[in-house]
Amino acid sequence: MLRLLRLLLLLLLLPPPGSPEPPGLATLSPGAPPQAPDLLYADGLRAYSAGAWAPAVALLREALRSLDELGRTRRDCGARCAAEAALPDAPGPDPPPGAAPGAWERLLLRAALRRAECLSQCAARRLGPGGAARLRVGGAVRDAFRRREPYNYLQRAYYQLKKLDLAAAAAHTFFVANPTHLQMREDMAKYRRMSGVRPQSFRDLETPPHWAAYDSGLELLGRQEAALALPRLEEALQESLAQLESCRAGCEGPEELQREEEEEEEGPGSQGGLYEAIAGHWIRVLQCRQRCVEETATRPGRSFPVPDFLPSQLRRLQEAHAQVQWGICPRLWKMS
Repeated sequence: MLRLLRLLLLLLLLPPPGSPEPPGLATLSPGAPPQAPDLLYADGLRAYSAGAWAPAVALLREALRSLDELGRTRRDCGARCAAEAALPDAPGPDPPPGAAPGAWERLLLRAALRRAECLSQCAARRLGPGGAARLRVGGAVRDAFRRREPYNYLQRAYYQLKKLDLAAAAAHTFFVANPTHLQMREDMAKYRRMSGVRPQSFRDLETPPHWAAYDSGLELLGRQEAALALPRLEEALQESLAQLESCRAGCEGPEELQREEEEEEEGPGSQGGLYEAIAGHWIRVLQCRQRCVEETATRPGRSFPVPDFLPSQLRRLQEAHAQVQWGICPRLWKMS
């Protein structure tokens, strides 16, 4: 009954036939807590298998929006609580005179508990009762969203609904992350031959802003239009740093979101005390923060990051500035 009510509610949220839809995904209603992405995704796949194309689109879109809101909440709460519940600085090699043994450890423990409480309360305010634990997403579903599999189903459902522009956009979004998918390659070729599909229809609905600005800047720089490339390269660097900090802020999530990975690494029988649990948590946070560097430097659909991505952006900026201010030839710049 609950799923039937959810399905009816999402049907009411669908636009009327023939109405224009936004190029990307619409935002959640203000004040409405998101629903569990894995349940929405499962219901969407069931509707898809039953040939209920409109409900499938509504459920899959809602699953994408819910997961996006969950990630945004983790990042926002992580940044906020890091500022409000800062950890104490590590002591130097020589403790100050009169310092009690273990004083810093007690300060660290107290700050860690305050930050954990802050994260839980912030998530509950944004996501409703239960916070992020209520919306916990399993590893298999996370991998499916990381591979952009919902867009594979969306493009087929949009095609059945005769919404070719959105079908081509969803197909392109999936293909960017899965360039070796043969069936999608054939579908993309079919869309290009259809009269109702324009070249602008093939757009990536999930392109990170820093990659869009970076590619645009490199293209302009390659055409020796350094004056036009310079603002795009500056935007790419700013967006890259913002993406890196956003990713790192999301590393300090509730323990429920990390327990599954911990059991995979250490085994289900691993146990420890409070201090061991806190130490393990912060080790995972540091590992996550380090992975953010690679994730920011990895193009969608690629397995490996661009080497020295941030330093290479600084070199490109220096090259563009040199061309604009002193008119240095690109060939001479490469020789220097």
